[in-house]
Amino acid sequence: GTVSVTELDIPNFVLYPNPSTGSINFEGIEGKFIFTLYNTNGQQVTSHVLNGISSISLDQLNTGMYIYTIQQEDKIKTGKLIID
Repeated sequence: GTVSVTELDIPNFVLYPNPSTGSINFEGIEGKFIFTLYNTNGQQVTSHVLNGISSISLDQLNTGMYIYTIQQEDKIKTGKLIID
């Protein structure tokens, strides 16, 4: 069989600030979700299971561009995050 992933539609979702200096905030997403960051080589650098959390610290990461995913059940949203 084939595996299907549906784009997570979160019309009011905001991840900020972007670029970030080490802490990011989430708005417009409810319930449990998984936030994962990948470097530009596609390697996972961090992952957080969040439920009702509106901000996390990324102080341990180097400056640069990252790709994030937000996953709820079988739906996923992707985007870019810059750490200054």
